[in-house]
Amino acid sequence: MDRIGASALQKLVSQRSLDLEASQGLAQFIGVQRTRVPSFRRAVLAAIETIVEETMRTGFSNAQRASTILADYEKETGERVGSTPEAFVELVQSGAFIIKANEKEFLRQMRAKHAHSRSR
Repeated sequence: MDRIGASALQKLVSQRSLDLEASQGLAQFIGVQRTRVPSFRRAVLAAIETIVEETMRTGFSNAQRASTILADYEKETGERVGSTPEAFVELVQSGAFIIKANEKEFLRQMRAKHAHSRSR
């Protein structure tokens, strides 16, 4: 289905018109995308949230690891973290936080998937 949709879109861009077969293929592709993308979006966001949460639980499992992570963050961003490694460990280990992935990360993942499929 993806190949049919891609072919129809390429024809549309290059020829500015579609024959009946390409039009039908594009219509089917759009129909599939309307159902596939929302569920894919939810799955990607849930996976990102789980990965970040588990990474935080591991990275902030003790003050030494937390100190390294915070130092790396400050070095990479130039931003000073206004809390101690121990406070981060306590917060993360208590579970008193919520990880919510946003549209920016979803779109980054979609671009990565698209680039990977085009390289094949």
